[in-house]
Amino acid sequence: MAAAQRLDCVILNGTVVSPHGRFKTNVGIRRGRIAVLTRSPLSGEEEINASGKLLLPGLVDPHGHMAHTWTNGDAFRNETQRMILGGVTSYLDYSAGVKGPLDSIDGWLSHIESHSYVDVGIQPIINGAETLSELEQLFKGYGVSSFKFFFGGQERELYPHIFALNDGALLRGFEIVSALGPPARACVHAENWEIGWFLEKELRESGRTDGAVWTDAHPHICEEESIGRALLYAAQATCPLYIVHIALGKGPRLLERAKRRGVDVVGETCPHYLSIHRGHRLIGPAKYNPAVKLKKDQDEIWEAVAGRGLDCIGSDHIASTGQEEGFVDKDKDIWNAWAGLPGSGTILSTLLQGVQKKGLGFERLVEVSSYNPARTFGLYPRKGHIGPGADADIVILAPDKGFTFRNEDFLLKVSLLDGVRIKGKVDRVMLRGRTVAENGRVTPQEPTGQYLERRGTKGARV
Repeated sequence: MAAAQRLDCVILNGTVVSPHGRFKTNVGIRRGRIAVLTRSPLSGEEEINASGKLLLPGLVDPHGHMAHTWTNGDAFRNETQRMILGGVTSYLDYSAGVKGPLDSIDGWLSHIESHSYVDVGIQPIINGAETLSELEQLFKGYGVSSFKFFFGGQERELYPHIFALNDGALLRGFEIVSALGPPARACVHAENWEIGWFLEKELRESGRTDGAVWTDAHPHICEEESIGRALLYAAQATCPLYIVHIALGKGPRLLERAKRRGVDVVGETCPHYLSIHRGHRLIGPAKYNPAVKLKKDQDEIWEAVAGRGLDCIGSDHIASTGQEEGFVDKDKDIWNAWAGLPGSGTILSTLLQGVQKKGLGFERLVEVSSYNPARTFGLYPRKGHIGPGADADIVILAPDKGFTFRNEDFLLKVSLLDGVRIKGKVDRVMLRGRTVAENGRVTPQEPTGQYLERRGTKGARV
């Protein structure tokens, strides 16, 4: 190979996994992108032997909340290191601006470039009708193509700086997103908060404090009603829809019926709904919104992930650095405990359990954790696959090597996987051709994360 053609890095003898199959190849990387896939010999400045190992595209986590870390660089670094250790190289944040997203976005972009170990995109939370006028400028000026809407809560503040919308504003928001064109998409937290608040009051007054009471206070109807309403509004507005964190076993069937009617809808579930059910010993720590449901729901969600009923895995990551006390010992005060956990780094380990026990193939693992999220949110073909021209975001996995998940190894104080035995261990994580984690440790270098614009890409149905 001529000097001008010399590669920066080559990965030799690995097996690339795509949604369509596996193939053994050598990977050549130049200037952060994949330059060539070939069975022919390659040489480069750095050579990595991946014999006997799988090459997965870096995970794309489309769902998390960095909250207080947007004003704390050290905390942001810690949170994104947690992601890297779990194989996540691209992350989309649901960001809530105090005065609206346009007022905050320049600061968010600067923060990413200074402190992130992963590439990060912004998905603004739309807090009221007055913010709808900002969507077009965010789309055209900043490459923001997905927007978060909260259902059914009387316009009350649900979390700090996060408000529910009335249905009129929500429907108008869908119409605006539709008019923007591809890859614009509305993301919906589909849950009827009012039913939950009513039942919470009754159950608190009954004296119950066990972890399962959170499930009982937020029954299936809360999700089913709002998923149905979201699908109806999306059909009315011809708006591409993404329903986040589906816990309802029936949810995938509701989406499939809507797809047959022509609704462009993508469904997401999360690691906690795959790991925990109402009767599980960790039901207290697994306090989430929507609530974890029954064992039957968990089984149906796994079936949908392994089959074709759900399209994406998002972590619903909640940043905890500096605020760990709010996430541990939830059983002591389930009513006032914070909802959620830092979970981005647990996506891959959770899905590896599915490979072991639930009939999940590695091809499907790649599809739901990387390929589909990248296509849904306008990141493909830059992200979501290992192919010429794509960013060299690569997870090198030893599929037959086992390990015990320990919170401290993933920079966590609490998780739903601590002590669980996992088959399949990450050997190395690469972000745009640079090794950012190796042998379970973040490499000692400054963060190199970039802001992910999603302008000029079409997105795709999944």
